[in-house]
Amino acid sequence: MAGRAEKTVSQLGWLVGPVIGNLALWGLVGWFFTNQPVLLGVAALAYGTGIRHALDADHLASIDSALRLDAHRRDGSASAGLFFSLGHSTIVVGMCVLIFCLGHGLQQHIHHYMARWAVVGTIISTAFLLFAGSATLLEGWRDHHAIPWGVRQCQGMIQRFSARRWGVYLLGFLFALGFDTTAEIGVLGVSATQSMQGVSVWRVLLLPCLFAAGMILMDTLDGLWAWRVYRQSLGSLSQRKRYRFYTAIISSMMALLVSFFQIYDAVDEGNSVNTHLNIHFYGENISINIGIFFSLIITMVWFGFLLAETLSKKQKISKQQ
Repeated sequence: MAGRAEKTVSQLGWLVGPVIGNLALWGLVGWFFTNQPVLLGVAALAYGTGIRHALDADHLASIDSALRLDAHRRDGSASAGLFFSLGHSTIVVGMCVLIFCLGHGLQQHIHHYMARWAVVGTIISTAFLLFAGSATLLEGWRDHHAIPWGVRQCQGMIQRFSARRWGVYLLGFLFALGFDTTAEIGVLGVSATQSMQGVSVWRVLLLPCLFAAGMILMDTLDGLWAWRVYRQSLGSLSQRKRYRFYTAIISSMMALLVSFFQIYDAVDEGNSVNTHLNIHFYGENISINIGIFFSLIITMVWFGFLLAETLSKKQKISKQQ
């Protein structure tokens, strides 16, 4: 028990950097924009956009899949969310630097090339989620059925890739080429050019940094949560198998469903990805983010097993007394 607690505390260290970075960045914002309430509002908007982007279904599904596939390793860490977001931020900040520094005429060319690369990003994200979802499904299935050798080799490859920090960083880097991110880069660029006339470029560059800071913080928290859920230790072998099976099925459903939505929307529209479920409830149309929806289900499963384990231990103690 003590070993597990120490391991959990050590994993929280991945949160130190993002928290310090966020505090330092907001300190700079307060210093530079103290007497400029409009720019403070734009800064808050950029930060909030980064947080919202981290809650997109593809982010949640990718980080969840990477940590679920890495759950079999004893030395696995909770850093997937952080490194995925760092890779994502590299593209976001880099493209924003180009947009802010180049002239208005060249900005149109940047957006043109971004639209082209968005297709590549969507293909890569869809392919990863398909493979990761299938590998996760097989991970839960193997306790009950034998898996062919060739399929096991493919599963091992995707697991090894997900276990490497550089692999998760590269994944986030490539995901950033997708449609949603390029659209948000465009929004930040327009906000900067319209709202910050006459402001030095170094202050303008605080916007993409705020976007990245909010996204990194939320992705890191998501990674820590997923690491904790998938490494839950249960007493009996049957409970562990059932827990692993249920979480694998839910995780694979999230990854596969998000990838199917991406394929459908890319074929249907070619410029947007809608990963929301529309549910009619008492005459109201409710839109639910797929990633958050399945994350809540996994959390409820985790809480249910944890509660059952706690009650079982209390019953054993009461019987012994």
